[in-house]
Amino acid sequence: MIAAPRLILVLVLAALLMGAGWVLRSFPARTQAAQLLAQHASDLKLANDVAEKLLHEALARQQLLEAANARVDALQKGMDDAKATTDDLRRQLAAGTRRVLVRASCPAAGSGPAAAPAAPGVDNEAGRAELDNAVAERLFGLAGDGDAAIRQLGALQHYVTDVCQAGVH
Repeated sequence: MIAAPRLILVLVLAALLMGAGWVLRSFPARTQAAQLLAQHASDLKLANDVAEKLLHEALARQQLLEAANARVDALQKGMDDAKATTDDLRRQLAAGTRRVLVRASCPAAGSGPAAAPAAPGVDNEAGRAELDNAVAERLFGLAGDGDAAIRQLGALQHYVTDVCQAGVH
């Protein structure tokens, strides 16, 4: 009967040794798991830092584009206002409610009595001629078209400066 307690003792010792071996073998795995967790945390921090940097860059680009857009809107409003003014002047010229006077001299008028020269700073109509309404309207149209082209060129220059050269795409 003594053999049975020895057998139990041997089995218990064998189980203890197997458990101890298993625990000892799991230490490298635990160390490796801890290293993997530390590496994972480091990778997450790096990814977070990169994402934060990209977010700040995107916000900066968005602000730049919004500022450029506001500038283009302001230029467009200026162009619209100038066109409305030019169109209004053209309508007034066509209706005859506005006249265009230009300084003029008439060489043929030299044969009659000489007109008295106007005093400096006094505006009289003696040395003026009125343009035909159709001619005046065409002149305002040309001036308005030229102003619009200049404003469009300015808007394009601002766009190139604000958007293209700033590296925003």
